[in-house]
Order: sequence, then C-alpha cells, then structure tokens
Amino acid sequence: MYTNDADITYSKEFYDNGLKVEEKEKYVLIIGLNNESYNNYKKEIGLKNDRPIVINKYQNMVYTENSRKLVSIKLFDKISDFNVSYYDYENEKLYDKKYPIKDVYLTDIYPFGIDSIDSDITIVLNEDKFNEIFNDENNEVVPSKNVYILANKYDEIDKIVEDNSKLGMNSYNIKEEMKLVTNIILVVKILLYGFISLVTLIGVTSVLNTINTSIALRRKEFAVLRSIGLTPKGFNKMLFFESLFFGLKSLLYGIPVGLFVTLLLHLSMGDIVEFDKFMIPYDSIIITIVGVFVIVMLSQWYATRKIKKENILDAIREENI
Repeated sequence: MYTNDADITYSKEFYDNGLKVEEKEKYVLIIGLNNESYNNYKKEIGLKNDRPIVINKYQNMVYTENSRKLVSIKLFDKISDFNVSYYDYENEKLYDKKYPIKDVYLTDIYPFGIDSIDSDITIVLNEDKFNEIFNDENNEVVPSKNVYILANKYDEIDKIVEDNSKLGMNSYNIKEEMKLVTNIILVVKILLYGFISLVTLIGVTSVLNTINTSIALRRKEFAVLRSIGLTPKGFNKMLFFESLFFGLKSLLYGIPVGLFVTLLLHLSMGDIVEFDKFMIPYDSIIITIVGVFVIVMLSQWYATRKIKKENILDAIREENI
C-alpha cells in the first residue's frame, strides 16, 4: 500500500542521525491483528478505544563516515490523517481508490512477533478495519497470514507444522535460527582471528629473525664504532633511529596496501550492506603503527643485548663468514 497525502513531521532525532526523506509517496505496511491479539496490544500500549496504530520507532544500523551505530529513535513528532491506496509494482501505478486512515495513535512498542520495521509507515489495524481494506473487490493484493507463537516446547509446534505440511504451512523457528546464526558467527570469528593471529605471528617471527641476523652480521661494525668512542648512550640512540626508520619504511608500504584491501572489501560488500561513505579504520591504523614500533624496538633490543656486553677486541678480531 502507498500514500501520497500524509502530512508528517519527523522527529529531531531522525534528522540528527543523518537520516533523510526523499519522496512524498510513502510505502505503507498494514498489519492486521485478530480481535483478541489487537485488544491485548491495546492494553500493552495503554490505548482505550479502537484506532489505527502507527509504529513510531525507527530501528536500524546507521553508517557514518567513520563509524556505525544501532539507532533506535522516535520516528515522527506528528502524523495527520491520510489515505492509502493499492500500488501496482509491475506497472508502477498508484490506484485512484483511497482508504482513509483517521485518528492514528502513535506508539514505540512493536506488536508481538514484530521486532523491526522495513517500511516508511507501519499501521496496525484490528480485524474489522483490516478486512474492510483487503476484502474490497478492487483489491488485487493477497495478504500473507502469519501466526506468532511464544512457547518453551517449540519442538512440538514444529511437529504440528510438519504434520500439516500438505496444507501449505511452513514455520520459522526464531530460536533455532538464532542458534544457527550464533554458530556461524562463532566459526567465522575463529577462522578470522585464527588467520590474523597466524599471519601476525609469522610477521613478528620474520621481523625478529631479520633484525637478529642483521645485528649479528654487524657485530664487527658495532665493535669498531665503540672502539673509537661511541658511548652506550650514543649506541642506544643509533639503534633507536634505525628502529624508527625501519618501522616507518614498513608502514610506508603496509598502510597504503591495507587501505587498498579495505577499499576492495568495501566495494565487494556494497551489494550486501549499504554504506554512506568509505570508512577509513583510523583506530586500527593507530594500533598498527604503535604495534609496529613496539615490535621493531623490542626486536632490536633483544638482538643487541649480548653485543653490548661482549669484548670489543674479540668482536673486531672475529671475521664473519
């Protein structure tokens, strides 16, 4: 269903989160509850008489330039009476006949079984008002019928659905689906963090081995420098700057390559998740920079601790093979 005459005032929180309204025409989702469920829902939200109920809550993941956050805010400050009409998706045609929605009641509480909204306006109607719209002879829309059940012994319900599968019934077990999603996320985390840990360990080991070998090959050079007056303080300063240049050179190659890979991931995920802009992971880059310098300097210190203590004459006489 669609509406093109709704007078809507969106909330300040809606605009503060960078959300925008682009079209006057709004997609309307109509949810019909049977009388018992509707009455229970009325009691839950504190409504006395039967009125169209509009869900006044926006809940979604919002992506900004440098972050993402789950937004759960009030959607409307005000919404006037409006009309809804059928919409032909194939021909992109809005039908002329209008069905009035008057005296709406705003609430931020979802009805049982609904935990998110994927429409511009969501209306909850009682059984009579719902049938008045969808049983109209002009209606070409076949509404879907869903039954939401809260039960501890959900296996028994699955069995009932399975026994009646010939009637076209199918079930969606939220608890089982959540278990499946949780297990998939756990497996992905294990594989991802395991791979990252392995690559990090290989990299650290390679850096340690390279620096250790480089220092060992320069023992004679360091001994000569110390013999002509290089003090321990000067020796430490020289190693500090060597570590600094070594780390900067690594970052000069690593950061651009890492950003390029991040951009490729951003482009490949574009069809799955909608991003406003390409987000540069500044926090990860800062952690990487600090980590590189710490690893390089610790490796340099570990490799030179024996050289500082050895005899200068012995080191000069020793020839490297």
